[in-house]
Amino acid sequence: LEELPWRETKRWLAAHGPGEGPEGGLELARSVFVREPLERAVVAALTEHHAAGVGAGLACELDLSPWGGAYSRVAADATAFAHRDARFLVKLGAATPLRVDTEPARAWLNAAYELLAPHGTGGSYPNFPDPELADPLRAYHGGNLGRLRDIKARLDPQRVFAFPQSL
Repeated sequence: LEELPWRETKRWLAAHGPGEGPEGGLELARSVFVREPLERAVVAALTEHHAAGVGAGLACELDLSPWGGAYSRVAADATAFAHRDARFLVKLGAATPLRVDTEPARAWLNAAYELLAPHGTGGSYPNFPDPELADPLRAYHGGNLGRLRDIKARLDPQRVFAFPQSL
């Protein structure tokens, strides 16, 4: 654990991103936005779960990013990004080499999510695609989903910019 000033943290994040897992490996992520401070018991459970994963030889992470500040000064419906009321974002990550059993990493990730999700807003960060979400578009776009669908229908009626899970 290292505490860094904001600018140094941004430099570190820019230099350390996707692709830092096992070479040629599979990187899995889930995320949870949180509005209120987590109870000590939840933090302890997540910490113990992380330690157990590392102890079992898994490449796993708990990445807490503070939100609030400038993010929260903009209305949730002013842009496509809806998660303006979150206090922080937790990225849960696991990486595994290809051609090995990925189930332990997936199980660790899903168990970490189950520990945290009841304390979250129900939202997920769109840049951490999560195939396990029951309603991903609602999780990514929250109350903005209907408005974004209307805009999409008006500006792209031919669905040129369509993906399987697109608006």
